[in-house]
Amino acid sequence: MADVTRLDGGRVPAPATRLDGATPIAQPSNYIRENLPTNLAQKYSIVRELGRGGEATVWLCTDIVGNQVAIKMFQHPPTYRTDFDSAAYRDRFRAEHTVQVFARGQDDGVSYEVMEFCALGTLEDHMNRHSGKITHGDAVDILRELAGALHGMQGPDTGMKLVHGDINPKNILVRTDRPLDLVLTDFGLSVDLAGRSRLSNTGKGTLAYSAPGAMRYYTQADDWWSVGMTMYQIIVGRNYFQRSDGHWISDDRIENELTVRDIALGEINELPFTEYEKERWQLLLAGLLTRDREFRWSMREVGEWCGGGAPKVHRLIDVSKVPDSEFGTGTTRENQHSIPPFALAGVGEFRDPRELGEAMAADPKAAARAVSGRRAQVLLAWLKDEVKTGASYAELRTYSDLWGPDEIAVYFVSQLAPAATLTYRDHPISTPGDLRKLAQSASTVTVVSRLFETHILAGIDGSSTERGRYRMIDANWHDMVEQADDQARSARASISSDERAGLTANALLIAASDDAVARKYIASVAKRVEQSVAARETSGWFASIRRGFGQ
Repeated sequence: MADVTRLDGGRVPAPATRLDGATPIAQPSNYIRENLPTNLAQKYSIVRELGRGGEATVWLCTDIVGNQVAIKMFQHPPTYRTDFDSAAYRDRFRAEHTVQVFARGQDDGVSYEVMEFCALGTLEDHMNRHSGKITHGDAVDILRELAGALHGMQGPDTGMKLVHGDINPKNILVRTDRPLDLVLTDFGLSVDLAGRSRLSNTGKGTLAYSAPGAMRYYTQADDWWSVGMTMYQIIVGRNYFQRSDGHWISDDRIENELTVRDIALGEINELPFTEYEKERWQLLLAGLLTRDREFRWSMREVGEWCGGGAPKVHRLIDVSKVPDSEFGTGTTRENQHSIPPFALAGVGEFRDPRELGEAMAADPKAAARAVSGRRAQVLLAWLKDEVKTGASYAELRTYSDLWGPDEIAVYFVSQLAPAATLTYRDHPISTPGDLRKLAQSASTVTVVSRLFETHILAGIDGSSTERGRYRMIDANWHDMVEQADDQARSARASISSDERAGLTANALLIAASDDAVARKYIASVAKRVEQSVAARETSGWFASIRRGFGQ
């Protein structure tokens, strides 16, 4: 499996920016973060701060002849696995599409980037200068520029397929406004998709602009969803997940909205546009904000739309308005009264998928009955054809030969009510801590074995919950057991059923643990069995497996 090509750079985040942490590098005692490090200070002088976030600070600086540049100094060193001097990447990061980075390096142990300075600031600044009021013609110009820049960077027609990973108004710079020239910046999440497996391509962009599922893995189609969310903000004047008072709703509520509902487009009807213009924008946003990646619009459809065309849309164009109080509460929208209810036997009827998911979580046995046999297809058809969630529920196809009613039920709960407690065969599995408890209990051998056989952990991975690394836990768990099988075959040794059960449980314990927990466990094993030669060998085996995974 190819490594992920990633640039873990910093950003000045909109609310809900989610980045992997890193260990800070030790700074020299005489170095002050607000000053430039030694070698940079010989070339540049700080004028003022441009922006500050948890990952980096950006400064406006001038060189000795007065040329202005933006210098980003990182709190943590970014990991570059890409040769930015290569011809292939220079082709994708052309000046017409992206802000130019003149130099990258380290000085006094501090990682930095020296970049082109765009005096007009970000697209968000551009909106603020217009008091959040953009005309139809100006919005079309912004769309053309943004779409062209993204398409040029992505390189969809070449062997190298890039995703930006964090398209939002703060990461789009205005080089000139007459004529309008927009360029992309902040490539901290840029990923090369060429030869990439789905498992390793994990997105961590800004949640309020991210597509459903993008926090698990990112595709080029997800950049186009972010274009849709950005254009919604351009014409409406605020992000879809901002309340009318400007406050943002929580990450959990955003995740839930993305999981169970289409983006409603009723706010477009309130804009000072002509009726024709309103219909055009609703068509564009519906195309870009289609949850199924296979049917989401990209450059071809956007270009056709800009030329006056009307490409096909594969979702309901919901023109109802969403009251502030409705976000995250499960209250149905104005048009949901027309949706036929789904009956959960012995519990009730539901029109809101989140409420159904919560009811299934509260009564797992009723949930399992509701998806047994052909009933799972009935629920799937209700979600796709009646509610029109737009989700593909692809895991049902992937694991169809492995999952029974218990697995299908917990999967639907994870999809419809991400924040609900997940219960599998009477045992909670919502957190890695729950998994470790299962692995350490003698009474849950059958449950652990079934989790292993069905790959259900990979199916219920949830990016904004504690299940955010379940897909990797499942992959590592199976790989550890396979390594043990390989070692046994090499030694021409057999593994009994009881030994395999213990092996599987202990591999889950390690896979679901962080480094400190794994070390503590292995130390406790060694202590308990130090009098037993065979047991000491077992302890050594676990240590070797753990080392193989870098734990």
